[in-house]
Amino acid sequence: MKLFLRGTDAVFAVEQTALMLFPELSPRYAPGKAVKQGDYAIVTKNPAYAETRLVINGRQTFGRAPFFLGDDKRAEQYAIKMSFYQAALQHLGEKPLWGALTGVRPAKAAMELRHTDAETIERYLIRHYDLSPEKASLTAEAVLAAGRAEEKAGEGTYALYINIPFCPTRCRYCSFITRAGADENTIRRYVTALLGELDEKWEDMAKKKLVAFYMGGGTPAVLSPMDFQMIFERLKFLPGWKEAEKTVELGRADVTTVDKVTVCHAYGIRNMSVNPQSMTPEVLELAGRPVSLDRFYLIYQHCHMTTGMNLNCDLIALLPGETPESHLDSLREIIDLRPERISVHSLAIKRTAELDQIVGHGKVADVIRRGGEMLREAGYKPYYLYRQKNTADGTENVGWALPGKEHLYNIWMMEELGEVIALGAGAVSKKFVDGHMIRESNVKEPGLYINKWGSVEFDDI
Repeated sequence: MKLFLRGTDAVFAVEQTALMLFPELSPRYAPGKAVKQGDYAIVTKNPAYAETRLVINGRQTFGRAPFFLGDDKRAEQYAIKMSFYQAALQHLGEKPLWGALTGVRPAKAAMELRHTDAETIERYLIRHYDLSPEKASLTAEAVLAAGRAEEKAGEGTYALYINIPFCPTRCRYCSFITRAGADENTIRRYVTALLGELDEKWEDMAKKKLVAFYMGGGTPAVLSPMDFQMIFERLKFLPGWKEAEKTVELGRADVTTVDKVTVCHAYGIRNMSVNPQSMTPEVLELAGRPVSLDRFYLIYQHCHMTTGMNLNCDLIALLPGETPESHLDSLREIIDLRPERISVHSLAIKRTAELDQIVGHGKVADVIRRGGEMLREAGYKPYYLYRQKNTADGTENVGWALPGKEHLYNIWMMEELGEVIALGAGAVSKKFVDGHMIRESNVKEPGLYINKWGSVEFDDI
């Protein structure tokens, strides 16, 4: 589908709306004069309103939206988007659950209402973006959670992220930049480089207060107990370390050991993530994730019962070989374990993943809805969510938590509450200058990262 714009440069707003509603038509902005052949849309900005003429399979529809939110750029983009949406609705078999709302962070659309109440937020989202009541309620709870978390942000505070881009093997659905099967020497050299970057940025970090720390990847559990100790022995001197929320995403249970958990606990880590993704062995095998469920239960019980840590468990809805009922059975098993937090992800296939297709046609949307009902009945509440491209049925990823157990770091990152200092290969730092967020990315390839920062010899540590 070709997209033609007249009197406006809101290309992103039009493309994102078109891609969400008609992904199979591969909508793309077409500069120049409109060629009225095939499938196309002509979006026009007028003095008081935007209008869209949409032609699909020879059928023509129109949409119009006024600039009632104001006369700035944001109001223009909103009107442009809504005019396209109104025209598109006449071609769709049913109204999309997310209405006209696009973007990775749905809560951003109503963040100005974060100190109101759920009913007010829901009404706003339904009225302005045509969300279904289900998605409006989900988003409202994420908005309110962000409002509560915001109290911990402030001048001179930041969150710290450390990336460990290694895994024992690569799961078939994975699109992360991670190296599978790295040897101990490579990992140790990487940790040395990480400490070099930490030293380089220490002076800046020491001037601020740490409020949330997260080690992710990859699979951080590939680190040895000594590696963990070397990193935490430096970090413990950061201002705010003792009081900060501290999390390690262990990831896979097959490379997690009691010794590693013990070291983390000794340095004040009180939040861990152990992620089965599914509780069906055949599904895990198809996904290229050779994790024994017996091993998962062993590590889970040690983290949760012996050390008393807060735990998160991730599941992915409808991996290849999984049925709606087997996914819901996996969710029931995790709920019965009673972790403080459960994350349910919709599978998104990207170019760098081995898998190239996902289940859709309403099945994923239905199983996500049913899983949400189960979680609510068990006492969990959604506290953050995000959406990705190429997810089955256009569904979302949601973090659920028991009351009072929301994870600050996840909210901080998703709703961009404040500065993030990120260390490691592929890590992205975020800072705010004059109200605008600036991203600073590290080199992605672990080998290049080691060459850049690995100036400390092993004997010096």
